[in-house]
Amino acid sequence: MIKIYYLHKGDNIPFYIGYTKSPKTRITNHRQTYGIEVEMEEIDECLNEEKKQIESLWIGLFKSWGFDLLNKNTGGGGPLTHSKESKDKYKEWRKDKKPMLGKKQSPVTIERKRKALKGRPKPDGFGDMMREVRLGVSKPEGTGQKISQKLKGRPSKKIRIVVQKNLNGNIIAKYNGIDEAGRKTNSNPSTISKVCRGIFSQTNGYKWSYE
Repeated sequence: MIKIYYLHKGDNIPFYIGYTKSPKTRITNHRQTYGIEVEMEEIDECLNEEKKQIESLWIGLFKSWGFDLLNKNTGGGGPLTHSKESKDKYKEWRKDKKPMLGKKQSPVTIERKRKALKGRPKPDGFGDMMREVRLGVSKPEGTGQKISQKLKGRPSKKIRIVVQKNLNGNIIAKYNGIDEAGRKTNSNPSTISKVCRGIFSQTNGYKWSYE
């Protein structure tokens, strides 16, 4: 079902009527345009093929009540800022632009996005989408060096002694940490950790525990 809604800036005075099938995504987009104080109120719902007609009815009704709306026509055309002329200008400006991947955003843009997204949960599937977008995209030059500088001087995690045992519980060897144990016994460090924590009983023919 399609949701019909109006926007207001905390004063419950409508300034725009619209429709959407994803209110959470739509309000995020509106806040990037009109400010983070913008709120959305759902007023109706309809089938997809009826959305423009129902939106038009609500626009006419709100205008008859005296509200000054940004909608440029009686429905389905978007706000004044999204006129055909402005869209054509944007397409012309955008056509020779390169993607922003790997480019640094301005502090103003970063702060605006931070405020708009603060406290808002990420949509379902966001992590999978970002992994797909970033697949094969190399990190900006110097990323590893920047991380090293940030971590420089910080105390490392305490290494725990890992004890290797046979299936009868007899000690075979001890190692300085999970990684060393996995490397010297040709075992998966992650699985060794799970045995040490009691999730698995053994791996690769051995029992493991922390000293």
